[in-house]
Amino acid sequence: MSVAGIDLGANSVLIATAARGGVDVVLNEASARQNAAMVSFQDGQRFICGAAESVARSNYYNTAKNLKHLIGRKFDEPDVALQQKFCGPELVRMDDGFVGMKVTIDGAETVLRPEQIVASLISHLYSMAAAANSGNAPRYCAIGIPSYYTDAQRRALMNACAIVDVQCLRLIHESTATALEYGIFRSARKEFPDDRDFKVLFLDMGASDFTASVVAFRNGELRVLSSASDRTLGGRLFDLAIAKKVCTEFKAKFKNLSGDPEQDAKTFYKVMGAAEKAKKTISPHGVEEAAIYIEFLQDDYDYSGKLTHEEFDQITADLVARIDAPIQQALSEAGIASATELDAVEMVGGATRVRSVKARFQSVLGEGVRITTTMNADESVTRGAALGCALLAPVFRSVPFDIKDIYPFPVQLQLDGGSEKLADDAKEEDDEEEEGAAAPAAGSSGVQTLFDRGYNVGVNRKLVLRRGSSFTVSAAYAEAAFAAAGGGLPANSDTSIASFSVAGVPQDSEPSKIKVFLGTDVSGIVKVKQAVLLEPVPEEAAADAEENGDAMDVEGKEGDDAAKAGGEEKPTKKRKFRRRELPVTTAAPGLTDAALMAAVELEAQMAHRDEELKLKDKIRNDLETYIYAKRDAIIDDLKDFITSEEKEVFGKALTDMEDWLYSDEGYEGTKDTFLGKLNALKAYGDPVEARVYEANYREAAADELKVLADSYVSVANSSDAKYAHLSDEDKGTLRGDATAAQTWLYDMLAKQASLGLDEDPVVTVAQLRERAQALRKVCQPIATKPKPAPKPEPAPADDKKEGGAEADAAGEANMEGADASEGKDDGKAEDDGMDVEQK
Repeated sequence: MSVAGIDLGANSVLIATAARGGVDVVLNEASARQNAAMVSFQDGQRFICGAAESVARSNYYNTAKNLKHLIGRKFDEPDVALQQKFCGPELVRMDDGFVGMKVTIDGAETVLRPEQIVASLISHLYSMAAAANSGNAPRYCAIGIPSYYTDAQRRALMNACAIVDVQCLRLIHESTATALEYGIFRSARKEFPDDRDFKVLFLDMGASDFTASVVAFRNGELRVLSSASDRTLGGRLFDLAIAKKVCTEFKAKFKNLSGDPEQDAKTFYKVMGAAEKAKKTISPHGVEEAAIYIEFLQDDYDYSGKLTHEEFDQITADLVARIDAPIQQALSEAGIASATELDAVEMVGGATRVRSVKARFQSVLGEGVRITTTMNADESVTRGAALGCALLAPVFRSVPFDIKDIYPFPVQLQLDGGSEKLADDAKEEDDEEEEGAAAPAAGSSGVQTLFDRGYNVGVNRKLVLRRGSSFTVSAAYAEAAFAAAGGGLPANSDTSIASFSVAGVPQDSEPSKIKVFLGTDVSGIVKVKQAVLLEPVPEEAAADAEENGDAMDVEGKEGDDAAKAGGEEKPTKKRKFRRRELPVTTAAPGLTDAALMAAVELEAQMAHRDEELKLKDKIRNDLETYIYAKRDAIIDDLKDFITSEEKEVFGKALTDMEDWLYSDEGYEGTKDTFLGKLNALKAYGDPVEARVYEANYREAAADELKVLADSYVSVANSSDAKYAHLSDEDKGTLRGDATAAQTWLYDMLAKQASLGLDEDPVVTVAQLRERAQALRKVCQPIATKPKPAPKPEPAPADDKKEGGAEADAAGEANMEGADASEGKDDGKAEDDGMDVEQK
């Protein structure tokens, strides 16, 4: 049994499994740990990860990429248009305002939501994990997400898991997953101090974003103190800067180009690939120059150039400057005045390998601060996510480790009328109130802050209301979410989160008291945990409940008793309430239940078609392999076992099948067609291969039968004392059946000897083994029959009498001993039951 952690990156995805033996990153079919985060649709088939990467350029507009920054996004959000350059398919606006990706499936244009494509990625990763674990897929998973993900993005990712029936226990912030992987094993070794926080700054720059976070560790827990991000600052912007330089030089050199290489998506995709290679080449210390060569870039022209490190620093200077803000904000929000107050600084993410990025980190923090790379830069998120899943999974008993994460945006509540009071869930009130207390008048409304930026994830708050009918509570991002630096909402983003309709409220003249517990779950999704109606309990019923022990605890009851005893004035009488849970309906942007079911059905259809096409390709490959193998075999290994007539017929059939296979009809063949063609060829080849098998194994099978029959004849004719107990009938059976087997064997071998290797045998290996098995079944029980046990000799009469007397005497002694022992035990039992004072 295992659980999984998934790192859904912009360019690559990884999956790691956590089991009893530890955490392991799963390798793909090419034995690589990273998988391309893309899905390609071609000829009615999906190509996922590595398979999609191989056809991405030729099938560019049908290869979905950059899913991390599109899932759960509205089409009208301003920075969505900037993501088009990294996507492939055309982005379109869905009916509900969310982003869709237009692809062609089976010749028809289809618009898919990013969560549908992410679902296929997750399913593929699960298949990889199952293949690496003897066919057993992980039971649960956790997925790493950027801390700046909105509620809609988080819900969309959970919907992606639901589409492929994957149980995701939590969405965990990438910075938190990294911190967990950093700290949980150090905590197990008790490396953190007990009397103070061990503060670590994590710097994570991947392909598409940058996050700085400060985390405080103690043995057994971590607390995220701050997290700040730049949503778009990542390695691919450095690639983009190089690519633009290449295109500029290319256009300057070749004036008569048919178009701008930057505007041609396929051409620019090729340039981006070369730019990424150049960036990786020039990043290590000591490398000052990288050669860039792109064959047939455009209009049959090649590009050949070089990139010096000085040029690279110049064209990426504006990107490097953006590193400062998230780091400074993270330190400020964590209350750290100077980086020297930190206990450690750890950097992860593929883009941190860029030399200028590392230098900028050092410049911002100061030369006296040591930046370490003790973790795997590419795998920290997926490993941490797997550990985070293991902490929640019911299938594991893990050492407790507490995670306190923070929510990145301020959230406010809008109520549809009435009076309300918001309090922390921990400050629970008794279900009572003073008699005669004034009930606030219904009809007022307002906006309240549910929590500010930096509120703990997974913590609920309590909303106390007075309502005389069903009502709705709406959650939305506060205006301050736009102003928040380091990962705030993009301008003009939709601020709505969800609305929660509470039903079942009695329509009485006096509004009822209601408590609504709401906040975020462990994935940071805003939810209503529970809505409770407090029904007044009549005094008589409350008194009866107290007598039966069913009444609620009353605060100050002991004080009342003391007051009575002391002659003090009786305090104000309090009313009691009985709790009744109310139904809550959630309405949130994104997939409706009907749309989710439609997505599940479409995914099942595509998955079934994928399997059918894979099976078809396998059978076609088997047919092709059979043609080549047997065409060579009939003139080599099979030449002695096939007649000239058979060779001519079989050879022609193989040639005709090869011609058909590479014809248009062969390329468009179905699985059943290929299987029928393969079986037709095997009708020629199987008899010949059977002759080879018979010739190779006949002698061994005949020897086995011969040795077996000879051994039974030997037993029947033996005068050895160990067989003396066998009856004449037993020996006759052995002799008769074994002799018959010998006669049959010699007769068959004689007939077979007269045949050539290219003729069908008169006796097969299977027949020889069957005859040996039948002989063994009859004769083996007789040949191994055990000798009868000797009868015991009767004892002499005098010995019996004397022995009997001794036995009687021993019996009497035993009886006396038993009585004595019984008495002793009884005495002991009595002693054990008494309290004895030792003096």
